Amino acid sequence: MKWFLHFTRAFILLTILNSCQQSESVSFLAIGHTRQAESNDRRRVLETVEKIPYEKYDAILLGGDLVLESTKDKAQLDYLDKVFNLRSPSTLWAMGNHDYRDHPESVSTITNRPTFYAYNQGKVTFLVLDTQLDACNISGKQLQLFHKTINNLSKGDQLIILHHKLIWMPDHPVLDNKTHAITNGMVGDCFYCLMRNNFYKVVYPELENLEQKGIEVYLIGGDIGSKVNQFEYQTNEGIVFLATGLEDGRADNQVLLLNYEKGKPISWAFKPLASIIDSSTH
Repeated sequence: MKWFLHFTRAFILLTILNSCQQSESVSFLAIGHTRQAESNDRRRVLETVEKIPYEKYDAILLGGDLVLESTKDKAQLDYLDKVFNLRSPSTLWAMGNHDYRDHPESVSTITNRPTFYAYNQGKVTFLVLDTQLDACNISGKQLQLFHKTINNLSKGDQLIILHHKLIWMPDHPVLDNKTHAITNGMVGDCFYCLMRNNFYKVVYPELENLEQKGIEVYLIGGDIGSKVNQFEYQTNEGIVFLATGLEDGRADNQVLLLNYEKGKPISWAFKPLASIIDSSTH
């Protein structure tokens, strides 16, 4: 009889532990284009961005263009560190053109990372890409990092690729014609432009393979806000394209919230920026 009681207690304990593990969830906040307009304060993010309770989220995904000249000097980086806690491993920053204007190499003095890297939180792997490098192409050491990262994934893993420019819009049969109405920068060859690139030649086929292996893939860009305040598109292969960005003076600014619960795909929703600030005061 005793062995039966011990077995029953052990079974109940394991059931409870398993239930706790299954309900375990993490949440991520993605924002981009947080800078004020050139006619306002060039050195500060939007006032509402300063008020976000970042500590509520398990990772902060910064889509770039934090201020007009993010790497102008140490004081500027110290200010951004104070707002976003750039020194935290769970604050991820995809560099934009405004972050590249002066001294992009100085970012590593704050983050202790290069401008492209991978980061893990359990079954969720983040890959941060630098779309200012190599004219929006993913090549060289950055392509090596991409391959190294995806080779370490297995069925049930979640992959979030964070980047600034929407490199998956050009040359896509549906999205290409919409680019001019979505992205902040035009398609072209300028420093702030979205350039035609090798995404569909070297990156996308590998992402298709991941989906076929049961690995969910999400790409998040940060170079919108001026024309639209949110964007989402799911490909026929199940790969999710998302973009989020703010605009100075826009009353309907949106942020992107993502949630991962063990054993399930990542869910996401666009929420008014004001709502996540208001909720922190209740």
